[in-house]
Amino acid sequence: MKTKNATPVRAYRFFCISPEGKIRSRKGDQVWPTPAGKKPGAWIRHKGDVRCCYTGLHASRTILDALRNHQGEALGEVEASKIMDEQMNKFACGKMRIVRIYSRKHLVALAGCAAAIVLPIFERRFPGDLRVRRAIDAGVTWLRTGTYASAAAAAAYA
Repeated sequence: MKTKNATPVRAYRFFCISPEGKIRSRKGDQVWPTPAGKKPGAWIRHKGDVRCCYTGLHASRTILDALRNHQGEALGEVEASKIMDEQMNKFACGKMRIVRIYSRKHLVALAGCAAAIVLPIFERRFPGDLRVRRAIDAGVTWLRTGTYASAAAAAAYA
């Protein structure tokens, strides 16, 4: 599907974090300007052809689709403009900026919620296997206390 949009679209993508703490693309060839408070980062523009999986700036319309496409150290909410190519769960565009980078706490909470949703299915299939429940409990403990030691203890003695 080829579309050109003037109004920016909100979407999601994962980023890599360099050893210096800079937000980079998956291949590391693009350093992304970070948001400052509520102000989005500067626009990145791609010059040349735009094709999904090959060229351009890529993102997904949902977090789940972003997870399917590429994982990284940081999940970002982005604004995209000039969408030129779109596939089932991602698109490529010529212009994008980061609106927000989600914290590790956001990602742990998201993972815990997703795991809790499927936990009854897992426990029916594997009764007595407490690993997933303990992992969820450890995540909740870490979210409440902020320490890995207390989260690990919660998982070990659950």
